[in-house]
Amino acid sequence: MGNNVLVVLTPEESKRLIGKAVASMPAVKKAKNEGILGFSRCTTNAYVIEEVLGRKMENPHGYCSGYISGKGLCAVQGQDMSSLLVIEKGKENWHKPGEGNISLYLDRMGADDVIVKSGNMIDPYGNVACFSPNPGGGEIGLYVTPSLSKGIKFIIPMSINKSIPTPLQKFVGLMGTGNISPDRCRGLRCGVIPMFGELVTEVEAIAMLTGAVATYVACNGIASGEAAVLLLITGEDAAIAAAWDLVESIKGEPPMPEPKRVSNCDDCYILKNGALGNKCATIRS
Repeated sequence: MGNNVLVVLTPEESKRLIGKAVASMPAVKKAKNEGILGFSRCTTNAYVIEEVLGRKMENPHGYCSGYISGKGLCAVQGQDMSSLLVIEKGKENWHKPGEGNISLYLDRMGADDVIVKSGNMIDPYGNVACFSPNPGGGEIGLYVTPSLSKGIKFIIPMSINKSIPTPLQKFVGLMGTGNISPDRCRGLRCGVIPMFGELVTEVEAIAMLTGAVATYVACNGIASGEAAVLLLITGEDAAIAAAWDLVESIKGEPPMPEPKRVSNCDDCYILKNGALGNKCATIRS
């Protein structure tokens, strides 16, 4: 009888697993205590932050910027966002929406510092990218160039359920607010910005935390299994047992509620800011 196991992870369970793995990384621990550790705004980072700090956030679901809803691409409004966290030499700095982000620290960040940000898609070659409705690139636009030019470590925690079968090169040039009809777009028009860094999915997380080998074999069931991933876990018996126990310990992570939207989309801060050049024709309350 074989010892290999199959496990199913909901999106929230995946985020918890990935959060534990990122928090365990030596580079993250060093940056937290001796340098600068910045967490860009994304839902997976809420779980990473909780694991790094060892406590629950007051509003973890507000640690979000843009997201994909059933109605289209949308954005959390400033008043509903959690404050953004940057840790410098062990000190927690929480920046309220609109009052600063990791860009305030870039001048003094270097190779021993870390920026953590998730993405929206992983192509067949492991390339990662994220959406942005902002012509300036939003947060990712602020961080990519300095992180590359200064050698700042960039960690990308994201579920493997964001894997796509299409190479980024095939559609990146076709995206962008200038290429998409403002009247025929489900939600906000977005560009796609490639990201460069160390990708941490469920596969890497299980390897980091247990030494077992996880293979992504399926995704997306129905109801409670929507967007869930199926992983085959192999390896030495002790590693497989450790991986099973780890997954069992995070089963039952509560579902994430859909972010709160403004009652009238015309009040959306992105749409009210004409300089962003965006328009949302189809999302309506």
